[in-house]
Amino acid sequence: MKHKADCHPSELLCPTTQKWVDAEVAKSIIAKESPQHHCCTLHKAESSSSHTGNETENGTVNGTGDDVLVEQIPMDVGIGQPVTLGMLHPEGQALIRPLLLEYAKHAGPELARLCTVSFR
Repeated sequence: MKHKADCHPSELLCPTTQKWVDAEVAKSIIAKESPQHHCCTLHKAESSSSHTGNETENGTVNGTGDDVLVEQIPMDVGIGQPVTLGMLHPEGQALIRPLLLEYAKHAGPELARLCTVSFR
């Protein structure tokens, strides 16, 4: 597949937004945001005038976007139904929050909300 990178213009499909991104732009985003896992959101949504100013394109609120996102990620902890971070005991939340932040960073907000993380 390396020979395909020499063909220009080249594009890569963003795994989280399913939109095509210029290959050079995508490579720089991957190198910056996910150098070990090579998976991150490549298509960065541009803000629109229809938003309130505090809300980003992915629906999270600036400044608290990570906290809002990790609260929405469904988790399988072995009780037969998905739970969210707020349903856990405070010690459990403190333990799990960094793991969910890392997951959301690499998966992207759209995919993180769609998938259930298993802690079994």
